[in-house]
Amino acid sequence: MDEAKNCWTESKAYEKGELKNDEVGQIIRQRIRKEKKMLFEYFWASYLWQFIIYVVMSNMIIRFWGDWTAVGICFAGMMIYIPFTTIFIKKFTSMASRTNGSAQSIYSNIKLQCEKMNEFFAFKRKFDWLGIPVSCFIITLVIFKLWVPGGWEAHMLGAMIVYLFAIASFLIATVVENKKRFRQPLYSFQ
Repeated sequence: MDEAKNCWTESKAYEKGELKNDEVGQIIRQRIRKEKKMLFEYFWASYLWQFIIYVVMSNMIIRFWGDWTAVGICFAGMMIYIPFTTIFIKKFTSMASRTNGSAQSIYSNIKLQCEKMNEFFAFKRKFDWLGIPVSCFIITLVIFKLWVPGGWEAHMLGAMIVYLFAIASFLIATVVENKKRFRQPLYSFQ
């Protein structure tokens, strides 16, 4: 809407007292493209993260086949992300669906996008409450399994420190990402 206002105040159409429908439509389409670009940046970054999780866990299962503790931890990590990935793809497909760029439907388009984004953000926050601690736990176990002689069993204090550091890092990254990718866009929709 700020773009429409700027166009309105800066254009010659303002002097004549009218703004052409095609100019309004173009402004609306530009705004929709901008919002979708931002959503897709998040989508691809998150999708890449999930792909890395699946690849690393699959590699660990193959590498440590026979060590059923390590295999179980890796399977658990993969099982946690499968529902998130499935819902993630469904929600983003829904949010990325084509919207009508006409001036008449701007309110309904913005309202629909806001509802979809709110719905996904609510799901993501719930997943983060489970996903972050469990992911950090799995990362800690894998680090100690691979690089620390004696594993986490022999170095409980060190494992706890790494786990707490991982949780703090993930929480900071999640808060920043949620603000940038969800709270600010939701605020701009309103």
